[in-house]
Amino acid sequence: MFKKILILSALALAVSPLPQVLRAADPARPNAAEIARQQFDLRVHLLEERLRSGDPDREQKALDELRSWVADDVRAHDGPEMLLRLQGALMTPKHYADFLTLLNLALPNVASGRLDQRRDIVVLQCRCQFRLRQYDVAITAFKKLLAADAPGAARQAGDDAIAALLAGQRYNELDDLGLQIILARPEDTGRVESVLQAQIKAFSIEKRFDKALAASKQLFAVSSMAHTGDALLTLSRQFALARPEDKTIVERFRKEQIDGAAPPSAPSVAAASSSSSTTLAVALAMPAASFADGDAPRPSAMLAQVKIDPTPYAAALKDILDDDFDSQMRRGNLLLLMDQPRDAKAAFERAASLAEERQLSTAFEAIARAIKAQDGTIGRANAYLTVINESK
Repeated sequence: MFKKILILSALALAVSPLPQVLRAADPARPNAAEIARQQFDLRVHLLEERLRSGDPDREQKALDELRSWVADDVRAHDGPEMLLRLQGALMTPKHYADFLTLLNLALPNVASGRLDQRRDIVVLQCRCQFRLRQYDVAITAFKKLLAADAPGAARQAGDDAIAALLAGQRYNELDDLGLQIILARPEDTGRVESVLQAQIKAFSIEKRFDKALAASKQLFAVSSMAHTGDALLTLSRQFALARPEDKTIVERFRKEQIDGAAPPSAPSVAAASSSSSTTLAVALAMPAASFADGDAPRPSAMLAQVKIDPTPYAAALKDILDDDFDSQMRRGNLLLLMDQPRDAKAAFERAASLAEERQLSTAFEAIARAIKAQDGTIGRANAYLTVINESK
């Protein structure tokens, strides 16, 4: 009888649904995809450790494994991601050639829908080519990236391009490509500064001192307030090189700058913001309140004599049709490069009126940069920023 009950109980369990608690998968237990991802992450970590080890044998084994991975039909789809994650360890002088080979192997395996991954691989190829001094192919690839308006291309590969062309004495290409880098992202003030600094060096080496002086004036106009001191030193040197017959030119320029650095009588915060106490209202009221008549320094007579050709930037300026913060910042920097600081100031003031809270400081400094460019000295620009800071 007891045996019959056991048999019936077993049959009941066999045909009855298991309780939910028994059928549910353990949520703490990783599934197959998670296990594969963990194994991939571990492999990347181990390869990076070997590549950074400083042991030539271990580094070579890591490179061989990477090459095998990228070329393997089954694992090749993971190759692009692996290389992108290892770029910090591979983008070193001893690995440039191997990294470029791996990137060339990986590019065809990028999934059709991964345009961002394809772009990142191409940018890395371009950077390696510049560092390996493969100038012609690198320049062609970089121009394609700029023409395609690939996000980050100018920022990520621009420094490599400029450094390689300067080191390789490819000055004509540096002049041409530098302009294209600027036009691709003129609102990127730091990038514009870097390009102009390289071009000034190239023009000086070629003894094209008038062009170097013009580029130095552009650098002074567009540079951040923090970098203006360096821009003034560059201007001083270029005045001496461009006008060697004038033995007092540097001293006169320095005196002009010292006189112009004296702060004028600025309007009080209350006077500048009678209708509102906000920082933005202060900034936008400043042009109307201005500084006391006679206190604003005279425009730099020496900088006024330095002429700039606006032609290279005119088409890019005309193409800016949107009225948003980034567009107005783009417009303002182009106008500074064209030696039109008054219009640049208006563009930056418009940017300030459109800015989000986090963008205001950028807009206010841009207005100060335009004032600096308009005067050719720093006194009024510093006074403007002082008023802005007091209003916060």
